[in-house]
Amino acid sequence: MPEILDLIDRSIRRNAVLPKFALLRKLFRGPYHYLMGLSSRGLPLAIGGVMNVRLPARFCARELVNYEVETARAIHDWVVNNPGGIFVDIGCSYGYFSCGVLFSDPTAQVFAIDADLPSLAVTRAVCRHAVNVDRRLQLIRTLICSKTGDGVSLQSVTESTDKLLANPRLKIDPSTTNYVNLDTQINESELPRISLDSLLNEHLRQAFRPCLIKCDVEGAEQIVLEGAGQVLNRFRPPLLVSVHPPYLPKFGGSVEGIRNLLKSSGYEVNVIGIDHEEHWLCRHSGADPSRDAVTSN
Repeated sequence: MPEILDLIDRSIRRNAVLPKFALLRKLFRGPYHYLMGLSSRGLPLAIGGVMNVRLPARFCARELVNYEVETARAIHDWVVNNPGGIFVDIGCSYGYFSCGVLFSDPTAQVFAIDADLPSLAVTRAVCRHAVNVDRRLQLIRTLICSKTGDGVSLQSVTESTDKLLANPRLKIDPSTTNYVNLDTQINESELPRISLDSLLNEHLRQAFRPCLIKCDVEGAEQIVLEGAGQVLNRFRPPLLVSVHPPYLPKFGGSVEGIRNLLKSSGYEVNVIGIDHEEHWLCRHSGADPSRDAVTSN
């Protein structure tokens, strides 16, 4: 059976000609997903060309091989140099980077954070073939803000997310996902707000483990960092920040404002890639290079 499934996969997903024929590809998609779903191990794919994972067939797109390659490489390098570390994926979307970390290090812990519940459901499905995923992946539905709402804590947001994800009627379907940000009209009683300090400060103090924070929040990145002063100054984790210059003013931010905020906390910024957004690798000037090694090209 594995040999037959591999042959089908090579004939369809890894076929260099088929993508040119959209109608034919659409015709094959349903039967292909069904047949590939018979495999309990998922399909192999290298996210960003460097993080080898196994994904459910319906989430295994060839475009992922070239997805944000600079960020993928930086995450991979950090994971290799920091076994057993904590990866905080703010704005995880479909969770491909979270998945990459879980596969790259079987001892890593991942906090996958997004304000959109269907996106977290997709993340759970994307990561399901990783070793011990139930113990190492924590899904969190919240908005990361500069201030924490009343009665909100790491424990409360994780517990509420677990309950929401347990709903059997929740669809695991990328077509139902949305970009939820600070300007989305969702009541705080439904979608809690928490600062990065409130979310991580106590956990990192107790964990004694290296930490990498990735932030991709569609223009609200300065607000996220404004609520992270204790974490940045006390634990000095390397940061991978996706900066969206056109959207920053909508949330009262600016590129210069983010640079000044990071500089005031002792961070140096290196722009490792630019596409529809800028990808920043930020390291504290006093960090231990041997422990928090992250490379850039």
